[in-house]
Amino acid sequence: MRVMPGHQNPHTQEEDTGEKTVWQIVGEPEADAHKGKISVTSPIARALIGKTKDDTIEVDTPGGAKIYKVRRVEWLEGKLSQRERF
Repeated sequence: MRVMPGHQNPHTQEEDTGEKTVWQIVGEPEADAHKGKISVTSPIARALIGKTKDDTIEVDTPGGAKIYKVRRVEWLEGKLSQRERF
């Protein structure tokens, strides 16, 4: 399963710190990084889109480059019917 905006929650683990994060990629008006909702135009969202479990991404941040591994991609419950998933 590939990461797509609005339909899945990618679970990542930061390589250096081991910090685990669950993201939701949303439109800009809905973005709230403190709640794990990141804008589709953000660097991490752009890097995650199209990735699958075990892929690694590198994201340039103000503090320097960070490397994340995609640990899991899950469907958002209640957002899509089984038919809409395929």
